[in-house]
Amino acid sequence: MLFEKNRQTELIIDLDAMKHNYCEIQKKVPNKKILPVLKASGYGIGAKFVKQFIDKMDLDIIATALVDEAVVLKAGLEYTNDVVVLNQPAIEDIPNIVQYNITTGLCYIEFAEELNKQAKQQNKIAKIHIEIETGMGRTGVQLGKLPEFISELKLLDNIQVEGIYSHFATSDTDVGFAKQQIQVFNEAVKQITRRI
Repeated sequence: MLFEKNRQTELIIDLDAMKHNYCEIQKKVPNKKILPVLKASGYGIGAKFVKQFIDKMDLDIIATALVDEAVVLKAGLEYTNDVVVLNQPAIEDIPNIVQYNITTGLCYIEFAEELNKQAKQQNKIAKIHIEIETGMGRTGVQLGKLPEFISELKLLDNIQVEGIYSHFATSDTDVGFAKQQIQVFNEAVKQITRRI
């Protein structure tokens, strides 16, 4: 017969230590906004504790991985500031994105067109961040397709481009590859700046 053993471990979150770490990062980049990514409900600590951290830090912007996480913070926990969803959402997520004024990352023009349509129906402007593919090979607008993407995006009156981002997955293990990604990203920044 098998018996489940309960572990005698517990997760202790020190909000003061988290605040200290945040402030140390802020010292490294003064006069810049930091976008804390609090995905997967803070990697399992729970949305309620994520909200406690947000309140303690008085953050005016945070990021999540999924629209559902943003909705929990906005609707369930009454967070009123900006939430950026970093993963390309599904079309089915658009009603929540528009209703709760969630900023979303995206890389597909079809998604942007539908977001624009639904935002227009509600007389809203949808804020987006463009995801750039810099070498991870999963999602993002490829550099060669960026001019066409921007041209199509500019036709959407109810979309506001607020930022751009990428994913540097190996920056702590493969600095050479990360530097190549940064070069691609910097070129994307130049292209977008010229065209928007």
